[in-house]
Amino acid sequence: MKKNTAIYHIRDALKLKQRQVGRFLDVSQNNLSQIEDGKGRNLTDKMLRLAEIHLKANPDYLRYMILPMFVTDHPLYSDRIKIVCNALNTTPDNDV
Repeated sequence: MKKNTAIYHIRDALKLKQRQVGRFLDVSQNNLSQIEDGKGRNLTDKMLRLAEIHLKANPDYLRYMILPMFVTDHPLYSDRIKIVCNALNTTPDNDV
């Protein structure tokens, strides 16, 4: 079974423990570990929706690993935009 790296990358980017993410997704730490390792069930539609709501995860990233990882109103995403804009000497409102 293939590893579910999308949920692992989301969790890692947010610096959360499996137990914390498990609470958001309504699964135990053990079940989330198995999901991440590809040894358990896949993320259910309910878990995907909870990740979108509570973690602001991009549904396309969760399902297909299409970037960005987070919806654009997520603080982490906003911080990344600021970092890139600072590196390019521009602002988010300017055309790059």
